[in-house]
Amino acid sequence: MFKATQVAFSLVILATLAAAGDICAYTSRGCVGTFGCCINIPANVCCLYPDNYGWSNLKNMTSNGNWWASMYSDTCQTLLAGSVASADGQICLGAWDVPARSTSWRVTTNTNAKRSITVNQEAAQCMSPNVIGFTTDSGEERLFRIPDGTRFEDAEKFLEEGQFEELFKYEKGQPVVFEAVTKQLG
Repeated sequence: MFKATQVAFSLVILATLAAAGDICAYTSRGCVGTFGCCINIPANVCCLYPDNYGWSNLKNMTSNGNWWASMYSDTCQTLLAGSVASADGQICLGAWDVPARSTSWRVTTNTNAKRSITVNQEAAQCMSPNVIGFTTDSGEERLFRIPDGTRFEDAEKFLEEGQFEELFKYEKGQPVVFEAVTKQLG
């Protein structure tokens, strides 16, 4: 017969396995400007980005409970900042004057989670951004999907140079149809 703690622990494990969300790393404080996103990133996976991206916006987490966000100076090993949020919450996480290189999240049952959490120790558990975008002067975010096999840094160069038509011409020399999404920040 299962004890209540065993059942609760099993439910947390199942929620973690199915949980996913979006982590977007920004070049400017307050989660605005140019950004790269790890869209649909599973819990306990590290979103690894260039060190000129220092603020992370975490949202759309599919957790049914609280979740913990962590920002690191390396590949999810040396913690810079962390915060807890509710299932429907959103966090803009940053560390002042310290370069960040990665962000992760995990499901938690503890609203007083400790900062000493170690998440991912292996680079194999990291993900590179699969979306790149920027914030317009009117506050809209424009997002562009990065095709599989394309380095984020290559897409970032095209974005910085304003070469949107060239952004996704990687696969076999043919233009790749991409979805540009515009949404109003709220």
